[in-house]
Amino acid sequence: MEYTVGLRTMLDIELLLAVCVAFEFGFAQDDRVIDETPITVKVISGSTAILPCTVDPKYTEGYGDQYSVLWQNPIQTVISVRDRRVLTDMRISVERPFLSDWNLHIRNVSVTDRGEYKCQINTDPVRSKRVKLVVQVPPTIVNYTESNDVKARVGDHVELMCYATGIPPPVITWYRLNVWTSKIREKVGREGDMLRIQNITQSCADTYECVANNSVPPVMNRQIQVTVEYPPQIRLLNSRISQMVGKETILECKISASPLGVTSWTRNNKRLTNSIKYELDIYNDGQANITLSLRIAHIDRSDFGDYVCEASNSLGKTKAIMKLVEVFPVTTTTPAPSTTTTIPRHIVVLDDNNDDHKRTHGRNNWDGNNGFLDKNKWQRTNWNTPAPGKRPVTPVSRYPDRKHSAEQPLTGVYGTGSYNAGVTHGTSLVSVVLAVIMSVAFSFRFSASHCQ
Repeated sequence: MEYTVGLRTMLDIELLLAVCVAFEFGFAQDDRVIDETPITVKVISGSTAILPCTVDPKYTEGYGDQYSVLWQNPIQTVISVRDRRVLTDMRISVERPFLSDWNLHIRNVSVTDRGEYKCQINTDPVRSKRVKLVVQVPPTIVNYTESNDVKARVGDHVELMCYATGIPPPVITWYRLNVWTSKIREKVGREGDMLRIQNITQSCADTYECVANNSVPPVMNRQIQVTVEYPPQIRLLNSRISQMVGKETILECKISASPLGVTSWTRNNKRLTNSIKYELDIYNDGQANITLSLRIAHIDRSDFGDYVCEASNSLGKTKAIMKLVEVFPVTTTTPAPSTTTTIPRHIVVLDDNNDDHKRTHGRNNWDGNNGFLDKNKWQRTNWNTPAPGKRPVTPVSRYPDRKHSAEQPLTGVYGTGSYNAGVTHGTSLVSVVLAVIMSVAFSFRFSASHCQ
């Protein structure tokens, strides 16, 4: 029984020792005097850098002055002890928003402030926290001796330079602004501090821009104006203009040159100037392009001829000729309205079987208004002029008992003299009636003539 009790007492002691050791070990593990996790702080030059440091308050507040917190700069110089600054740098201070905070503030930070700082507490052993300060600098473009205006001639090789500094080092990108055309910013060339333009032409004249960017605001840029010099070039929209006497006209020529130089209109080797007769104007059409205008008022015949547009600069000269010719007004004549009087005609057409008519009046007889028309003569005359009011005219026979074969009858317009041949297949009742009436009329006419 005693053995059992003794055994239990020894087991309890061992268990108690184990608990105490575990508790002490755990306390030692959790009892961190200072947060020793290293960090990196990035700030932009000119701003305020805050370097954090956290210490357990029981060491700084519970033990009196036994433990002290201090800061060291990258060259191992003590900056502060507790919350008092040791250096005379007024930009530096220790800020404690909470009891555990021992934050180092550096105002208006510069590149010289960069490096590794240490926050320490004088425990045994000494505990410390490392804070790396990185100071970033926005890009800055250095002009040195490079000009913002570069001039070259056609065919030259041009190099545009753009130097920039910053932390981290900036990347330089080149753009063409197309200020005289689309006005769209266009990326050109490769990244770097130099843009090369080989065998430059007049179309390369423009404003170029280099942009330096290192992800630290603000982005910096520089513009360079490139001017390409070349001799004058003249373009005429029309080389020949026509105008009437007494009117006015405008002659225009388009000139492209760099530099522009001297431009003029001449006639008969004399330079024209503003006067009552002439008016000269210059219109800007864009980079190195103008329109030279000449207005000629109250044109007379002495104004017709050649006009010369001339342009010259330090690289050459050229000219173009525009001809002014006379044009005559177009006259139109309006014909007078005509009046037509229609005289009614009474026409009788006889066929080949009318023997009495042939013996009395002969064949192919035609009376002006009222008479007889021989059918054969009519058919030989191909008058094909149909008109409104046309009615058929059928051959008339004095012998209605005779049969006729299918032959070509005549048709016409009553009272107009326009006729056409048709087709008939026999003698109608109307033809018989007309024949009787006409025979009576001729008998009466014949007897009347003998009575006289």
